[in-house]
Amino acid sequence: MDVDDGSGGTETLTTWFVYDMMGNVITECEQTDTGSIGWTREYVYSDGSRAVYMRRPHVLGPIADWNGYVSFISSGIEDFAAAWLCDSSCEPAVLTAWDLNDDGYIDLTDFGMEVASFSGAWQSESRLLATDYRGSVIGIVTADQTAIEPIHYDAWGNSVINTGTDLDGLSILWNGYYHDYETGNYYLKNRYYSPVERRFITDDPHGVNPDGNWNNQFNILKQYVDGFGLDVYANHDPVNGFDPWGLLDGNEYLKCTDKCDEKLKSYPLKTAIDACHTCCMLFAFNSKVATSEEAGAFCVQSSMQCHKPFKKTRWKWWYKLIGWLTGK
Repeated sequence: MDVDDGSGGTETLTTWFVYDMMGNVITECEQTDTGSIGWTREYVYSDGSRAVYMRRPHVLGPIADWNGYVSFISSGIEDFAAAWLCDSSCEPAVLTAWDLNDDGYIDLTDFGMEVASFSGAWQSESRLLATDYRGSVIGIVTADQTAIEPIHYDAWGNSVINTGTDLDGLSILWNGYYHDYETGNYYLKNRYYSPVERRFITDDPHGVNPDGNWNNQFNILKQYVDGFGLDVYANHDPVNGFDPWGLLDGNEYLKCTDKCDEKLKSYPLKTAIDACHTCCMLFAFNSKVATSEEAGAFCVQSSMQCHKPFKKTRWKWWYKLIGWLTGK
């Protein structure tokens, strides 16, 4: 797109995205005109694809710290090395200058103290993201533990932010969806949702336009799982429903994961619950599964089968195999 170049003209800004296997945006890269491509933001997600962290490239700190950094890189390292090794040219004044902790020795402790003196040359641009129970980002905390003004949303996803609040380009907002600032729409992996129009801007592709993957097998009735309309969002119930894939109401997925949590809460291996949740995600879109109850029962059973605790008899067999291989 064309953006202001800061001098009254325009320049072309191109943005690239990198996604993880669950369709979450993990990296944004930008290029201005024909310049070099550089990353601008990175996102980290917790289990359940909830955004918890945003990182941007470091920026220059106070000029005094930066000058100290440049001076140390250009000549200070050589001077420190000379004092540390105490070569033929070192003088008592040099040793005194680099003995920063006054212990009579030049060592890595002194080096660390010198580096710490200009640690502000680069300032971290990391941001911790606070979310609510639905995954909506409602607050941002900077690297220096400063909280940015809270973010509020109405029922349909329109954000309410105090005038003058800078979100540092944060694009993960309502329900953890990616917000497209150019159009004001949310990207739900398969299509865009408009919080202003309170509907999707394209027809439901579920079961009608199969992509050959697990999440969109052919079944024309799947178009109406999330409401009687091809552009309906979450059965007209945005308060209780959600749709991270732009294909169906996510409550069917939650019914399945609730089954996982109920049946596996005391299971010895916690990885079984994670596997069960992933299984629910796969089956939520599979046209061959009749109900979320059926999917939940299957996912619980398969997770327990694939994540069995090791038994002593297995270890005995393993030791016997090692003994046979080593001749012991």
